[in-house]
Amino acid sequence: MKKVRDSQAPAITQLFEQARQLHQQQQWGLAEAHYLSILEQQAQHAETLKLLATLYLQQKQFKKAIQTFEQLPLMQCIDGPILNGYGLALRGNQQYSEALKWFDRAIAAQANYTKAYYNRGLTLLSLYREDEAIEAFQQSIKLDANYAWAHFYLASLWQKRRQDSQAMPHALAAVRLLPEQAEAWFNLALLQYREHRLDAALHSYNQVIRLAPQHAGAWQNRGVVLNDLKRPQQAIQSYQQALELEPHNTTGLWNQSLLLLMVGDYAQYESRWQEASFEKARHSQVPRWNSSISLKGKTLLVWDEQGLGDSLQFCRYLKQLANMGGKVVLEVVQPLVSLMQTLHQDIQVFARGHVTEAVHLQIPMMSLALELGTRLENIPAPIPYLFADPLKQQQWSEWLGEKTKPRVGLVWSGRASHYNDFNRSIALTHLLPLCDLSIELHSLQLEYRSEDALTLALQDQIQQHQNRIQDFSDTAALVANMDLVISADTSVAHLAGAMGKPLWILLPYVAEYRWMQDVATSPWYPQARLFRQKIRGDWQSVIVEVRENLIFNLGLLEKSPS
Repeated sequence: MKKVRDSQAPAITQLFEQARQLHQQQQWGLAEAHYLSILEQQAQHAETLKLLATLYLQQKQFKKAIQTFEQLPLMQCIDGPILNGYGLALRGNQQYSEALKWFDRAIAAQANYTKAYYNRGLTLLSLYREDEAIEAFQQSIKLDANYAWAHFYLASLWQKRRQDSQAMPHALAAVRLLPEQAEAWFNLALLQYREHRLDAALHSYNQVIRLAPQHAGAWQNRGVVLNDLKRPQQAIQSYQQALELEPHNTTGLWNQSLLLLMVGDYAQYESRWQEASFEKARHSQVPRWNSSISLKGKTLLVWDEQGLGDSLQFCRYLKQLANMGGKVVLEVVQPLVSLMQTLHQDIQVFARGHVTEAVHLQIPMMSLALELGTRLENIPAPIPYLFADPLKQQQWSEWLGEKTKPRVGLVWSGRASHYNDFNRSIALTHLLPLCDLSIELHSLQLEYRSEDALTLALQDQIQQHQNRIQDFSDTAALVANMDLVISADTSVAHLAGAMGKPLWILLPYVAEYRWMQDVATSPWYPQARLFRQKIRGDWQSVIVEVRENLIFNLGLLEKSPS
């Protein structure tokens, strides 16, 4: 009987060939059955064990793969692919430290083993050893310049570290080698945006969306790019698509709300409190006021938020509140306290954290536009609504001395840590063409960038006053002595606007919502004139326009050459 069975059973080599073909055809179940049949007949059939382990790896059955690999004499093995495969099985089973040892053994067995270096890099990432992972990926590329996924991960890692010049070549290689991989395009788009190459970034985000229409991050970032390209309606639509995919995406809500502010829609702006990077709301233990609640007989606390300019812009609403029958208490940062006391005689002003008045209700200052029914056509502009202290104004007049020429106050840069500072601040060298006009130029700034301080040191036309300014009431008194203020989009622009001073504001190609788009005035400060970049980043043309208007409007003559 045994002799008959042997003659009927297919030879192992024939069975192995059938198994291998089924494996190549991805008929996993049949291939596995054939491999197991061979092992029943010859338990240590090495080639079968290798392919069966590989099959389990391909199916992500990592424990079975480990068990199969371990039937091979691994400790004596010098076959790089086998050692690498065992490392992959261990890695898939989240045994990262153990997997790393076997990738190292694979490299020792086969020095130029590109895949083992790459797998080593992935495993080091899982162990949070990024520096070593970068080295492993770099070694992969040294051995194979077109190793696509090594380029992909290097682009991701350098981009994450904000080392964009190192990331960009790998990002470009990744999209060249992996043109249908959405995340490769996403990495490239992030880098292109940070280089301010907006058209290129838009193209890359469009590629992400073509490949992965459900990629909410791409829709959201595409909205940012479209906004920067002055295409707000398309940006809103892109944000909306992101929100439909991720309804609770707070950053998407926040970004969209900023665009809606430009058209006078303040409702979604309340989403700012959900955004993780936004400041936390204060005084939440006190009931929040809304316009349906009468203020008669009650004390309302209005508290500041965000930047100094925001407080100077939105404090205009407090006069309206003070006339609604209750008592209004205002909390602001210390440098604004003295100035805010000029708003209304019945409004008490406290520094942050020092409110001593008992209050019944509270509201953040920048929610007042919504609660008081603001639209673009009815923005309250009772200008002036902030005033200089008369005594300080007189004192500054004495310090400045007799006026023989028109006095122009200058502000060219704001806080360097501001998220949009690269866009809004101007190098002082751009303003030097104003120095040869027959005017007095006065810096209204407190701080200077190092390069601007050097520029100031090399000329004497722009007078500096930072040592005399203690808070915004001092700045207001200095502003009151100016005939005109020319300012970048900073808090001093808001101060001059609130005081009703003649004001020219220098704006980047894409400005914040309060300055609208492509208009010469703003409903928030009707007396202000807006000078905008016509080309992104081009401040020189803006200053040329300002200079021409100074000559024309103030009747100024250029100084004669000395």
